[in-house]
Amino acid sequence: MPRKEPKQTISPLVDWAFKFVFGRLVSVSLTLHMLNSILRRLGHELAVELTLENPFNPGRKIEDKLLILDLLAKDQSGRSFNIEMQMHLFSGFESRTVYYLCRTHGDQLKKGANYRQVRPTIGITFVNEVLYPDKPEYEIG
Repeated sequence: MPRKEPKQTISPLVDWAFKFVFGRLVSVSLTLHMLNSILRRLGHELAVELTLENPFNPGRKIEDKLLILDLLAKDQSGRSFNIEMQMHLFSGFESRTVYYLCRTHGDQLKKGANYRQVRPTIGITFVNEVLYPDKPEYEIG
């Protein structure tokens, strides 16, 4: 009788597994459900439709830093959502998060566009560690 191999599991906390589960067209309804469960808890307007966008942002000049977001999505009202999975905290994590949001937000307008066209940019980061241990109100558990 052949020996059975133990089942291997892949944690959804791993970047590529998170992207595989939530970042594909076939799973956009699951991503919408996850996003709305967070927006509901925070008292934000829910998304009705969700479109996955290209998560690669090379910048405008060759020397600009390349951004590769985990998930970038837009809803029917034009809000942008940067959804990230972070397994471990590192030095500069908070600055990177703000930088990602600023770049995503700033890329909304094209030359000659009116600033009234700017829509909100919302960042959601799942962190596998406690980021602010002295601020339990920041945690959604």
